Amino acid sequence: MALSLKMQIFSPRWGGNDTYEFRLEKEYMAVTLVPRTAKCTYSEGNDPTWSGESIYAILSNDSINAPSNLEELLEYLWLSWRKGDLSDEKVESELQELIAWINKITELKPKTDYWEAIF
Repeated sequence: MALSLKMQIFSPRWGGNDTYEFRLEKEYMAVTLVPRTAKCTYSEGNDPTWSGESIYAILSNDSINAPSNLEELLEYLWLSWRKGDLSDEKVESELQELIAWINKITELKPKTDYWEAIF
């Protein structure tokens, strides 16, 4: 049981899309922008645990602004897939919706000279 999805996330730093890989396995979920990876591991009876690089740090490095609950949203999607509540196609569709939201957040960031220096 494994699912690998490549998603395009807009990077203001580069002025174009970066290709992120979302890999869902029974025991873990990984989000990779080569060579950086954030990994979430399943542990029976416990909350999923994130390791590797922070997903927020990976996105922020390319000036991508993610919602503060992104890890929890990805966990919920992954765990729903893992339990069989979502098909591969539905996971892809819902992940695309989440990415569209992240892209919209990034697109709508303030663009004055003052804020450009901060974002």
